[in-house]
Amino acid sequence: MFEKFNPLLESVVLGIGPLGAILAARSGYRTWLKYEIVISSLLGFGLLLRPDLIYSPLLNSTEFTNYHWFLAQLHGVFLIWSPLYAFIFFNSNDESIFYGHFWSRLVCHALTLVDNIYVFSLHSHWNYRILIVSASFCILEVVVNFYYIFTKKQPNRPSQSEFLPVDYVARLDALILVLSGIFIFSFPDLFMFDLDKSNESYRSICRASGGFLLSMSYESFCAVDFKFLSDKKTLMLSRLIGNFLELIVILSGGFFGLISFNSFMVFLCCNLLYEGILFYGYNSINQKLINKAK
Repeated sequence: MFEKFNPLLESVVLGIGPLGAILAARSGYRTWLKYEIVISSLLGFGLLLRPDLIYSPLLNSTEFTNYHWFLAQLHGVFLIWSPLYAFIFFNSNDESIFYGHFWSRLVCHALTLVDNIYVFSLHSHWNYRILIVSASFCILEVVVNFYYIFTKKQPNRPSQSEFLPVDYVARLDALILVLSGIFIFSFPDLFMFDLDKSNESYRSICRASGGFLLSMSYESFCAVDFKFLSDKKTLMLSRLIGNFLELIVILSGGFFGLISFNSFMVFLCCNLLYEGILFYGYNSINQKLINKAK
């Protein structure tokens, strides 16, 4: 696709993302959050609906298989799930609530940058021009989020005796996300245990998803610092919504034969177990407890 572009036109098209990020960052952190929400969500929905159109320009001549389709849709879920935090807390009265989110985005794009550099060094599968733009965008994301981490209000950490059941669930959620993220990012071939013939295109998509999972653990880890109990319940709700989107992708992958039956059962059981943990955390906070906390 990009081979047919005029070089000047191609530079303009690929430069829209980084240019928009610079303009958003100059306008304050709320504009920056809006930019992240819009860009990440649009790309995520694009991968959910037509992953072949999004990834075909990236994969050069590599064949886009059913497993590519499944992994790309899974990546699309994480692209939507990650900015969901910023979306639901955008008007929160707790000024320190985005501290964990800024850390999350910094780690996510730092890992993506590492992957971009590694894949570029292999000289295979991926369109190198798009990798260069992606790496530039990641560097910008890291710098901006690093700036907001140290200029915005930091949360006050409560004592261990003040922890509620939802706080322990949030810490467990952080542990699940960080272990899952490390596993998928570091051992993508083990994650794709039933794939007959793996290559770097599969591994790179897996590492991208693993990076999102690992980075979201920062948001859950910082949830105990939330000033308002209702915000903790809202976080659990956002996790439930994101995990439900993942469930839809898993079910569709099994129904349409994108993944094997063994993979389908493993992914489904893990998803439902995680959903049960999140639901317990969400259900542990009732209106009476919220009113008491006020």
